[in-house]
Amino acid sequence: MSNITKMIEHLQSPKELLLAYEAIKQRMQDLGYSSSHTDPVGQYAEHLVAKLYSAQRTRNGTAGCDLISHDNVRIEVKGRVARRDGYVPKTYIMDSNVQSQFDYLVYIVFDKNYEVLRAVGMTVNVFKQVANYVEHTNSAGKWVYKASEKNMQQPGVDDLTQDLRELGE
Repeated sequence: MSNITKMIEHLQSPKELLLAYEAIKQRMQDLGYSSSHTDPVGQYAEHLVAKLYSAQRTRNGTAGCDLISHDNVRIEVKGRVARRDGYVPKTYIMDSNVQSQFDYLVYIVFDKNYEVLRAVGMTVNVFKQVANYVEHTNSAGKWVYKASEKNMQQPGVDDLTQDLRELGE
C-alpha cells in the first residue's frame, strides 16, 4: 500500500475526500502539469503529449483540440486508466469534432499506478477507420473508439508507448 493511500484512508467524510481531490488538482496546476482544475488524468496525458511534441496547450474549452504542435497540427488527447485486468477503455468523440477540430489523436492508457500501459497516435483519417460511428435519434452522432489491442495495432496507428513511458514523471 502506498503512502498516499495510507494518508487518504484517514479521511472519513466525503467533504474531506473532495477537499483532498481539489488540493491534488491545484498542486498539479501549481507544478505545471495541468492548465486547469478539470480531469487530472486528462491533464497529465496532455502534459506528456505536449512534452513529446513540444506542443502548446490550447485555451481551456477549445472543443476537440487540446494542443497545437510547432507545425500547427491540432492534437486531441485522451487519457484513461485501466483499473482492472482486461479493461478496454473507450472514448466518445462528437462527429463535429472529428470533422473539423483535430488533425491527430493521441490515446493513452495508464495502469492503476499511472504508468503508461500503452499509447497510440493516429491521424483523423485513421481514427475514422478504426473507430465506430454511432447515430443517435435525439442528439448528434458520435465516434466510439475502443482502445483494444487490435485497434491499437491497426495500420496507420503509431505506437507511442515507449516514447511516453520515458517522459512519465
